[in-house]
Amino acid sequence: MPRPKGYKTHIDLEEVFLRKCVPTPCKYPALGECWIWTGAQMQTRFESDKVRGQMNPKVWGAKYPHQWSCHHWNNSPLPVEPNMCVTHRCDTPLCVNPEHLKYDTWDANFQEMYERNPTSLGRIVPTEEELTKMRELVKSGATPYRLAKEMARSPGWIRRIRRDYNI
Repeated sequence: MPRPKGYKTHIDLEEVFLRKCVPTPCKYPALGECWIWTGAQMQTRFESDKVRGQMNPKVWGAKYPHQWSCHHWNNSPLPVEPNMCVTHRCDTPLCVNPEHLKYDTWDANFQEMYERNPTSLGRIVPTEEELTKMRELVKSGATPYRLAKEMARSPGWIRRIRRDYNI
């Protein structure tokens, strides 16, 4: 039986992938634009697409689109090894631009993210006034719970600041 005009016998994964990306400005202009992924966040439905005439549940080989992008254009290994991840230099989880992606350790990812933006992990950096007030309260013998109440912060935040700033 003749095939209809324009029928593809082979699906180009890169072409399919790029159809689901929308170029948008990056919050770090020096990096260029982000490619925001508009498809499914986890490759479940997409994995069962028909490729080369057969159902292939492992077409993509990655659980998330940014992992596939990093593998395809940057040659990172798949599956992602334990204690490793694909990091976003742009701090945009939906970005799949391979220029923004890097295969690295979890620790390095968090360290880089925190260096770029100290509040990115939900960590509030204390002001000089808060540090001065905390030092005075510690000298007067205040407990971490009293410090937290006086400064309207959580006890965990107080402990972290005391540790990080040697108070």
